[in-house]
Amino acid sequence: MKTAYKITMPILTLGIIPVLFFMPFLHLNITSSLAGSLMSNLGMSEYQSIYNIVKFGGNMDETQSALWRTIGNAIMDKDGKIGSVLTNTKYLYVFAVFACLMLLFAIAAAVLSIATKKYGITTCFTLASLISAFAMNKSFDAFAKPLLTGEISISSFLSGSGSGSGNILSNLLGSLAKVESLELSFAYSFTFLILIIAVIFSVIALIYQKNSK
Repeated sequence: MKTAYKITMPILTLGIIPVLFFMPFLHLNITSSLAGSLMSNLGMSEYQSIYNIVKFGGNMDETQSALWRTIGNAIMDKDGKIGSVLTNTKYLYVFAVFACLMLLFAIAAAVLSIATKKYGITTCFTLASLISAFAMNKSFDAFAKPLLTGEISISSFLSGSGSGSGNILSNLLGSLAKVESLELSFAYSFTFLILIIAVIFSVIALIYQKNSK
């Protein structure tokens, strides 16, 4: 069991990193007659992975760069902070904090599973990573809610940039475009499942360790 534990736990806990990076992480669905062309011009598909976003960032053409600058201006104030166009921005910060905690706890669990025989401590760190993943998702849902309910429309969001291109896009879209879905996708679901399996496996190993004494 000791050998299996030292091999399996690091694979499970560290395995969430490539899952989060390469699998579709974000599900964004905007419905309207113009949404398809807008998403295409932005270089986005309905499901996006962090890998694809990073890869796309280095290959944008001038049109796409201009559109993303417009969105960036809508999100950020002149001093570089998230502006007033988006509400509930505190949840975005909370999301980032819990995402970091999830990864840190998972890495700590992997290291401890190799370096120590105290399965109880490893179990606690793995459980903490799972709880952080749950909180991360809830924080993102709270952040996305105003966009899904229409409290923040795409039109008002783009016009909030104050740029000419933003106002043009806002006028073109009007009330036709609507965010139907904005949520964490397959990468998150698979990560959550992996962490559940890791917690269960760690608990079983802890019980086995106590019974073998």
